[in-house]
Amino acid sequence: MHTNFLIFYNDDGRRFSVKILRKSENYGDDDALTYYEDEPSLEFFDATGFEAFSDEPILGYFTGIRCLISELFIDAQNRPTQLTESFAVWNISEANLTTVHHWLLKHLTEQERNFVPYAEREATDIVPPAIKLSSFDRVMDEISPDASVCVPSIPSPMIGNKTNSNNMIQQQLATALHALDIAETTETSWNTGTIQARLHIMAAKKHILQTIALLITKK
Repeated sequence: MHTNFLIFYNDDGRRFSVKILRKSENYGDDDALTYYEDEPSLEFFDATGFEAFSDEPILGYFTGIRCLISELFIDAQNRPTQLTESFAVWNISEANLTTVHHWLLKHLTEQERNFVPYAEREATDIVPPAIKLSSFDRVMDEISPDASVCVPSIPSPMIGNKTNSNNMIQQQLATALHALDIAETTETSWNTGTIQARLHIMAAKKHILQTIALLITKK
């Protein structure tokens, strides 16, 4: 698949593609327009129904959403109203946009990354790289233990050293977030009908909930 666009699914199961639009590239109906901005933009397309065209990926129908890459990293409450409303119409969630953030920063040049807030660039640099399909099962087995193993590993708030307890909870949370990042990456690259992938994604999300429950119990 071309590296200048991403495929993701919203909560309704609709398939979307996102394309990076760079200076001097053509866009619009019949590619009749030329993009002149130094800062790249992103274009969102509704790609639902085009899944079968895997040999030559098709972007789909333009949703009307086109924004500068810097606008995508603005807090939701401060984004331009038109952009916020467009995301709402297509049910593109903040989780979807986080996926776009991670993908985008991996495919921007060093010069293009300067248009993104520094804090966002640093945060995304620590996100694990995409996991190959053949290694996904192995990775999830290592970082997503069963609930019977996960829960007792944290001492009761009334028992043991408080510092050790805090450290163990932080380790559990870091492991859970790592699992969720891998699940998120896999969810955007596997076919939605792949049962095994869905089971692993559910396991990763369950691990997050277990960690949250531990944090609540500790208070």
